[in-house]
Amino acid sequence: YTEPCLRFLTRHGSTVRLRSTATRLEVASRRVCGILLNDGTRLTGDYYLSSLPPDALLKLLPEEVVDGSGGFGSLRHFETSPITAIYLWFDRQVTQLKQVALLGRKIQWIFNKASSADSSLGGEDSYVGLVVSASRKLLPLGPSAIVEMALDDLREVLPSVREAAVLGSVVIKEPSATFSCRAGCDEIRPKQKSALENFFISGDWTATGWPPTMEGAVRSGYRCAELILEREGHASSILQPDLPTARLSRWIGRF
Repeated sequence: YTEPCLRFLTRHGSTVRLRSTATRLEVASRRVCGILLNDGTRLTGDYYLSSLPPDALLKLLPEEVVDGSGGFGSLRHFETSPITAIYLWFDRQVTQLKQVALLGRKIQWIFNKASSADSSLGGEDSYVGLVVSASRKLLPLGPSAIVEMALDDLREVLPSVREAAVLGSVVIKEPSATFSCRAGCDEIRPKQKSALENFFISGDWTATGWPPTMEGAVRSGYRCAELILEREGHASSILQPDLPTARLSRWIGRF
């Protein structure tokens, strides 16, 4: 989704600066007045919107702002949780299901990513993506051990995997993929409207009413856009409504 996003931004008049690292937010009179980049460039604007994780944002803010009464001190108290993704290519189709949730297994989700129609390996191969959230126990393991663990689970739940040959594999471990939803975490999640007059905060870790998910991150972005439109005198609700609750979820919610 990165390339379509870049095309959308460029088409609508945005400038995307790659390989440019923000090093400091300049703050005065409870307003952000500039951003310093690693090459010495100083950028200014009417509004500033951060999509950084808490630890990265903490490094940009002046110490006196973090220690002040604006609530930025809570950034110091976020804990992170890892996510591990495993991608496997097989020499045949191993499932017709688009996605599978596994219970009581080391692998939590299976996503049927591609078929022979669009796979780069050719033939009748297939391509699946596996996800393990809160994967702290996997961090010290090497890729081959993680792949074998994943195959053990797949052979139990997808019998066709037992006869399939693995054509390729990729393991991606993100140690700080998301924040940890420990007890009391909602008390430190900041709202999108910060204590700085022209500074807004987006991200799945902000107060979205959702757990740390991509959907929650998108909701926070919509909310930031609404706040900026409001400041410009164009108040509008653009936050997309929730999808209807599926029948299975409604049934589970009864217990």
